[in-house]
Amino acid sequence: MQQTPYLNLLGLDKTYATMGQLKLAPATKITPEIARQICTKTNSKMVISDSIVDAGNRYHLEIRALDCGSGATLAEEGTDISARNQVVHELGTTAVRLRRKLGEPAKSLARFNQPLEKATSASLEALQIGTEGTKLLLAGNPQAALPLYQRGIELDPDLALTYEGIGAANGVLRRYDLMKASYTRAYQLRDRMTEKDRVNADYLYYVNVTGRTRQGLPRSSSITGTLSRDVFFHNNSGVHAD
Repeated sequence: MQQTPYLNLLGLDKTYATMGQLKLAPATKITPEIARQICTKTNSKMVISDSIVDAGNRYHLEIRALDCGSGATLAEEGTDISARNQVVHELGTTAVRLRRKLGEPAKSLARFNQPLEKATSASLEALQIGTEGTKLLLAGNPQAALPLYQRGIELDPDLALTYEGIGAANGVLRRYDLMKASYTRAYQLRDRMTEKDRVNADYLYYVNVTGRTRQGLPRSSSITGTLSRDVFFHNNSGVHAD
């Protein structure tokens, strides 16, 4: 859902900050119930909830948009999957159908629709462990995030976003050579990202590796609007503003 500029998604920084206000640890799994609490606390409109259920010889995937206040289903999409290695792809295509039901224009859907297994990873395990690493990084514990990120890379050596996480963690720890190497690898793999994440990878590479700050600035207004809600881009552009 982070691909779409049509929906104003709550930033990760605000999500985890709100979890702190609710006395929840950063590693707490965000269930639909907890998501609705965060939704209410931040005056948001809806929660996007997904579930993947092992149904014997298949998996059942379901994505729902829930009204923040009442919990009523505003739109839903689902599909049955015959093999685990199809989960990420089907999650992406099902999310696109939900975006269409929520009113996103066809032009937007066509442009911001990188197949999920290419934009992230075909490995569900690599994505899950990378998410846990990002939670720890945002909670201010880059040292603990690094082993998780490294495990994610072992599971999928081409997971571009995880290289960005490794670069960010090493940057906080002032291991600048390791930071530059990771940002360079993320830049090399930028075709395996969404359009928004690709712009962020460019920015991190030009600023932190080559020093050419202005070359990394986004030029597309729609992408700039999407990035304005991205905690990592906000932080990086603030640090390197001139």
